[in-house]
Amino acid sequence: METEVKARFPSGPWQEPARAFHGVNDLLAMFSVSEAWDAAWVQGEVLTSLGGPGSHLGARFLETFDGVIGLAGRGLMTGKRR
Repeated sequence: METEVKARFPSGPWQEPARAFHGVNDLLAMFSVSEAWDAAWVQGEVLTSLGGPGSHLGARFLETFDGVIGLAGRGLMTGKRR
């Protein structure tokens, strides 16, 4: 269904920018502010249960989590290649 709708839009002067940013709308659609908020809350709870950022496990958790966030960010920056 989504593919059928996308085939109809955009047309006219919007067609070239849509082609240039192909795939970006799909990446943005995966992002949900409420899900991000929930995930951040849980990460904070986990960090607290590990003894906070000053503990050995808390510091390792943050280091690992930072790597995961970096990977996700690079994936968003890369997007789809033609």
